[in-house]
Amino acid sequence: MWEGSVRMPKVSRNSVVDPTRLPAMLTVAEAASLMRVGLYRAYDLVYQGQIPAVRLGRRIRIPRDPLLEKLGLRRG
Repeated sequence: MWEGSVRMPKVSRNSVVDPTRLPAMLTVAEAASLMRVGLYRAYDLVYQGQIPAVRLGRRIRIPRDPLLEKLGLRRG
């Protein structure tokens, strides 16, 4: 793991994630875990424009704060 990176908290079915501990930019897999949907469904939501995403080269990142607002976990 590169220096200065932040680990994504483990999310299980019954766990509650503290949004303040999430990294500022999530991978699609991390966002899927947070939303408790499958990876393919999360990619589908990104491609449909239903969740905010940023493309960095070949990688897709999802900004934490807009995603939390979209999910109703934080007010903008």
